[in-house]
Amino acid sequence: MYCRKCGKFIDYDAEVCVDCQKELLELYGEPKTQAEAVEKGTPIAQPVQQSYVATTCEQAHVNFNTSKETGRTDGLAKGIVSLILSNFALMFTFAMLDVLSNPLGYVAAYYILALGFTIPSFCLGLSAVKQLGKNCSEHKAKPVATFVLGLIGFVFAALCLTILAFVFLSLL
Repeated sequence: MYCRKCGKFIDYDAEVCVDCQKELLELYGEPKTQAEAVEKGTPIAQPVQQSYVATTCEQAHVNFNTSKETGRTDGLAKGIVSLILSNFALMFTFAMLDVLSNPLGYVAAYYILALGFTIPSFCLGLSAVKQLGKNCSEHKAKPVATFVLGLIGFVFAALCLTILAFVFLSLL
C-alpha cells in the first residue's frame, strides 16, 4: 500500500506512513477523550465490524450481478405468443379471402376472428421487439430469441392488418 499523504510505499495496512503519522500527532496532539477530539477537529477512526463488511460484500455480490445471462429470456413469452397468434391471424385472414364470394356473414365472421388475433399479436410483437432496447439500456444481456420471435410475429400481424384494411376498404 501507499501513504495517502505523501505517497511513500508502506508494507503494512495503514492509511499513512510512520513519518506522516508523527506529523499528524504533532499537529493535532493525542486526544484524551472523544469530546476533546471533536473540539480539535481530529478525525476519530471507528473500528469496522467484521460482520458488517461481510454483509456488505454479500449484498454487493447479489445486487451487482454482472453475469451476461441475466435478461437473456426477458419477454420471451411475449415473442412466442405473438408468433402463435399471428399464425392464427394469417390463417383466418386467408380463410376470409377464400370466402369473399360467399355471403357477407361468413366474411364478417372471419374478419372479426382475424382482427381478434391480429391486434394482440401486433401489440405483443412490438413489446417483444422493444425488450431488446430496454435490456441494452439496463446493461443486461440481449434477448435475441425474444427479438426474432417478436419481429416475426409483428411482421405477420402487420401483413394481416394490411390485408384486412384492403378488404375493409373494398367492401365499402
